[in-house]
Amino acid sequence: MKWYEDENEVENWNMGRAVSSSRETSDIANSAVIDVNANKWVQIIFPEVLEKELLEVIKILGIESYTLFDAKTNTNNASLSENSQTMLMAEVENETLSLLLDEMNLYIEKGHPLTVLTSDVEVMTQSN
Repeated sequence: MKWYEDENEVENWNMGRAVSSSRETSDIANSAVIDVNANKWVQIIFPEVLEKELLEVIKILGIESYTLFDAKTNTNNASLSENSQTMLMAEVENETLSLLLDEMNLYIEKGHPLTVLTSDVEVMTQSN
């Protein structure tokens, strides 16, 4: 996939076909190259007491960049207080996703109330 920019500052995304009346970003003088990576987006909601343990799993799997949030939940589960949830969000390489899901499944099988959401993601960043 390539990113194109036309004279009207409109973005055109190309999935393998030429885009007319545009010029490729790399042809623009003094512009930076844009990297687009297709990976998976993972969100894991888990009890706060598991944070240290799950972050160790994340580290072992080589996931270096993630974001943690306090996650308030509306749940009927009396064992969880409203403020005891954490959400982890990370972009994960496709190869790492299955390993991560296997690890999270082990926690679920042990009875831990985890929610794991995954989706395709394309992240566009400025190259250095």
